[in-house]
Amino acid sequence: MVNSRVGYRWITRFLALGCYALLLMPGFIQVAYYYFFSRQVRRSIIYGEKPRNRLDLYLPESSHGTKPVVAFITGGAWIIGYKAWGSLLGQQLSERDIIVACIDYRNFPQGTISDMVEDASQGISFVCNNIAEYGGDPNRIYLMGQSAGAHIAACTLINQAIKEAGEGDSTSWSVSQIKAYFGLSGGYNLFNLIDHFHNRGLYRSIFLSIMEGEDSLHQFSPDVLVQDSNVKPAVSLLPPVILFHGTADFSIPADASTSFADTLRRVGGKAESILYDGKTHTDLFLQDPMRGGRDEMFEDVVAIIHGGDEEALAKDAVAPPRRRLVPEFMLKLAHNTESPLEMEMEPVPRVGVVVFVLKGKSVLLGRRRSSIGASTFALPGGHLEFGESFEECGARELKEETGLEMGKAEYLTVTNNLFLDQPKPAHYVTIFLRAVLADPDQVAQNLEPSKCDGWGWYEWDKDKLPQPLFWPLHEMVRSGFNPFP
Repeated sequence: MVNSRVGYRWITRFLALGCYALLLMPGFIQVAYYYFFSRQVRRSIIYGEKPRNRLDLYLPESSHGTKPVVAFITGGAWIIGYKAWGSLLGQQLSERDIIVACIDYRNFPQGTISDMVEDASQGISFVCNNIAEYGGDPNRIYLMGQSAGAHIAACTLINQAIKEAGEGDSTSWSVSQIKAYFGLSGGYNLFNLIDHFHNRGLYRSIFLSIMEGEDSLHQFSPDVLVQDSNVKPAVSLLPPVILFHGTADFSIPADASTSFADTLRRVGGKAESILYDGKTHTDLFLQDPMRGGRDEMFEDVVAIIHGGDEEALAKDAVAPPRRRLVPEFMLKLAHNTESPLEMEMEPVPRVGVVVFVLKGKSVLLGRRRSSIGASTFALPGGHLEFGESFEECGARELKEETGLEMGKAEYLTVTNNLFLDQPKPAHYVTIFLRAVLADPDQVAQNLEPSKCDGWGWYEWDKDKLPQPLFWPLHEMVRSGFNPFP
């Protein structure tokens, strides 16, 4: 029998979706009319041989001079992305004398992330090599992506830079043709997002299928990949990266953008993050553009594209206010009526498994980089997955984090931990195991640098252990707990 609370929660989510769509329907109808009937829209231009290798072009009314170009990759949780989702953006940017190419790509299960990146790359190649035929300036091309599309676009750009930094790789376009990359409400570290998405209905098993398994998360996590020393030559080729995010985004938290920008600057890239206070995942892309008048993020994007073009900037300064597509009261209701992506799932306790790995008189500890307990020293471990035993979970997590093979293990104790003072409160039931290594000569590696600063062996003595310890571990030490037999 289905849990009645779970059933009620999902019923309310679908009712909210219906209300959300109805509230914005007047705007959707006007945008759809423009998409299908405007002479300025060139729909479904073929850019490749694969399914959905199509793109839409939004052309300015004026044909005077060559135009800057935005190659746009739409969002859609890697499952429902579609080129027409960029119609509103295409219409509004074309009114500012900017050509927009909305690139379609295969969605899951038609394709996985490699297919999406391949399609995006082909679409960008078409734009770079053919946009002059439509009045575009091939020397002023900007790459932009929203939500999942921001992730796909970032992966595509970095993948292209890696090819160009290598020897003998054949390429049909170059990152040097991209003036800047705009990431809107994107996620760039899949390790940090997999549990977040799982709690919102994009379940771990499905997400890992989209991303081609856990072993591929590093390859498709731009925030992690650019920290690889082998990728450093590619980072130097990247154009300026500007990441836009709303601070009230529950679908993909804003720190996904700030972290990626910080990482890029740290490894020598050119990057900045621009945050919009109180804006949600959909505000920046839907509600604000439909509101008409001044749109802060839109104006920021246009100002960057037209930077240095005095004539274009002068026209922008006197551009008439964009007309409203939806009454304000409906937009406010839509803002308060969360879309399914924005809705927070009801908090539930989670089960974690951690391992006291013993070696002589020492235990293995690493300094955390996660949102809970950041910069504290903790044991290796992670979330218990469906169908796993405690020992299987401990062995898997140890292998994923350190590369170490776990030997004999046994149950030690359990703790009930509430983290209510964290930015995102959490409740964990934590299973503690005790284990030795299958081979005591193994060397720990830091295989998840986005989660940990590194691993080391520390003698189990309250005066010799590193500080600060992760709170549950600190309490165990304080109580006199001894993990050794």
